[in-house]
Amino acid sequence: MLMSQLAVRLDFVERTYELSEAQRKKLELAARGDVKRFVRQADEVRAKFGEVANNPREFQKIIETVQPLQAKMKGSFFDDESLLSKVLKRTLTDQQSDKYDQEQLERRRFQYEAKIELALVTLEAGVPLREQQRRQIVKLLLDETEAPKKFGRQVYYAVLCQAGSLGEEKLKPIFDDDQWRAIERLLAQAKAMEPHLRKNGFLP
Repeated sequence: MLMSQLAVRLDFVERTYELSEAQRKKLELAARGDVKRFVRQADEVRAKFGEVANNPREFQKIIETVQPLQAKMKGSFFDDESLLSKVLKRTLTDQQSDKYDQEQLERRRFQYEAKIELALVTLEAGVPLREQQRRQIVKLLLDETEAPKKFGRQVYYAVLCQAGSLGEEKLKPIFDDDQWRAIERLLAQAKAMEPHLRKNGFLP
């Protein structure tokens, strides 16, 4: 599956930036390095499972090491921290780099908007919103906050953290009094998760 992702990503990069054969070979080598590193990490975690099967505390620690690997598989495997992305930035010409930067900006903004919309769906289970309110929140977050470099399973709390960073003066006018009291509680919950989210790269 990873090799399939690799082929798709390289084909996209080659078409988008009109790579030379030498550039393509460099990127193939880097991408294979990413796959090998991931498989090695997964094998190390897998080997530890048998050692701690009867120790609940140690088993929980292993589960915590699995979660970032799962997030990488479900998200973008070749993200900004991958060897492929780092080598790509060094390999492109100036003209190719300008195109790359613009494409990355547009891609992250599109992803961010989709994640904000998804988070609002979850939010509305407890705090129903009017259509105008949803549009205001999405616009405010897109205009006033930076898109994370990667998105994980806890994107709901990541979006709430981003919203909380805007401050009450910008957020409160969007909601009525009852909504705002509920929103304040949710923002406090998200704030408690901020260190975890930032540590794992889910906040800019």
